[in-house]
Amino acid sequence: MSGLIDLAKGEQSSALRKGDIEEDEVYNLIQVAMLLNSNQLTDAITYVEKWLEVTNEKGKVLNYKGAIEVASGNRDAARKTFQQALELNPSNRASYMFFAQSSAIVGNYEEALNKISKILDNNAKDIFALKLFVAYERLVKTKERQNQFIRYVDTAIDTADDSTLFRLLKSGYFLSNNKTALAAQEITKVDPELAEKINQFWEIRFACLLYTSPSPRDATLS
Repeated sequence: MSGLIDLAKGEQSSALRKGDIEEDEVYNLIQVAMLLNSNQLTDAITYVEKWLEVTNEKGKVLNYKGAIEVASGNRDAARKTFQQALELNPSNRASYMFFAQSSAIVGNYEEALNKISKILDNNAKDIFALKLFVAYERLVKTKERQNQFIRYVDTAIDTADDSTLFRLLKSGYFLSNNKTALAAQEITKVDPELAEKINQFWEIRFACLLYTSPSPRDATLS
């Protein structure tokens, strides 16, 4: 192999690719993927370290290095790497995801929510971060965190070109918290043509109808 793989093995190469343009980044990622597919995690780390020496996109490459260290089971090294990435870019999403997961692993869900909040403060339309926020919020169950989620999802709804997924998330959230009327109200704002192929849309509509329809026993008592 040429390029950074040769360099990682201590060989000289004239095909060094700095990874500052999309084409070079894809090339380097393919080389790393080949090493990972061969279970050569140590070589993959060495490759990325050499990449770091020549790239101007250090924050992005540090994210790759941290991900490999996590895959290697070396979370201590990953913590240092993602901290470096965060120092270069205070809004680094991958770093906050790592620290959120690390906090959740030890049961510190409040701190995990704090880290996810950093992502959502920067981009409330991050659907994965929103779902992760909900997952951790259910383990904390405080009014403050519930209101925080509603603020985030409302911001996403207001700013998204297509708010379908965010309205479904909000409606499903209300339903899971036994707020059926609010869930039913929110689901009516979803365009059926945009959501007709999404199972969650029909599940929420069915659940709302189920909870709001009078039971046969109620009918006999009225």
